[in-house]
Amino acid sequence: MRAAEEDAAASPFARLPDALVALVLSHLSDVASIGRALTVSRGFAAAGTADARLVWARAAAALQWRLRRRESETGRELCVRANARRQRIAVFGGSCDGSPLYTHDMYDVAPQEWLPSPFLFTTYPRDASALASDGATVALLGGWGGTRAVRAVEAASLTEEARSWKRLTPLPRRLCFGAAQMDASGRLWFAGGGVLHLDGGAWREAGELVSPRCGLAVAADARSSSFFALGGYAGGTRYLSTAEAFDTATGKSTPIPSMGVARSGPGAAVGPDGALYVVGGSSDGCVSLRSAQTTPRREPAANAAPD
Repeated sequence: MRAAEEDAAASPFARLPDALVALVLSHLSDVASIGRALTVSRGFAAAGTADARLVWARAAAALQWRLRRRESETGRELCVRANARRQRIAVFGGSCDGSPLYTHDMYDVAPQEWLPSPFLFTTYPRDASALASDGATVALLGGWGGTRAVRAVEAASLTEEARSWKRLTPLPRRLCFGAAQMDASGRLWFAGGGVLHLDGGAWREAGELVSPRCGLAVAADARSSSFFALGGYAGGTRYLSTAEAFDTATGKSTPIPSMGVARSGPGAAVGPDGALYVVGGSSDGCVSLRSAQTTPRREPAANAAPD
């Protein structure tokens, strides 16, 4: 009886119906806040158990861009799994006042904060390099070294404590403003003009894109042998809105529906829902875009997403 009285005094929600308390809890959008709320009183804990689907719905929806929801997985289970899996976004190189950088930064998704980078400096400062990762290794390919493009390719482990860079076979020519992907087998692919593939320690011509382009984005779907090449710059005043799918098994590229908006230097990824997402870029090389688009794989046209 005494515990119940202390519980009621500690929280003004303790005497409300579970359904109403669950509705209040459902407005919390992050895992940590929900977890703390459920420990405030027995009333919160009871409401969280009675209507768990409602309580965790908003937080689960906010996390689905990070993790594909498993079959029959509840919102709470998705949130717990996402919170346990540490995800980070790494930023490498770039330029400051026109000078290419050696530096890199790391963003921790769960606490939403920037962390000191665990990586040592790269061998070369570089801007406009291509980056690829399979989750265990990250590779930097080519780029602009300040006076000319570079051929250097370096890779570092994402799992080892000492994350030093290892030199790989250089690109066959000096290249910058390209894009790269690492497939499920850990093989490196570079796109920009044509397509190159690192095979057995040597770079080989793997095929041609339908439209030559640099400043493009590439995105891979782990469920297929294809990657997507989107937007880019084709010389002169030609900024591209076109996109294509390159099949690494056949070396053939096939046009897919245009984005409708020219984007040079965009970012792209295949999301956990299987859709293709494209963000940012520039339509004229001067003004940057803040818009985003999504092109579900089996739909014939791109759908605009909110800015």
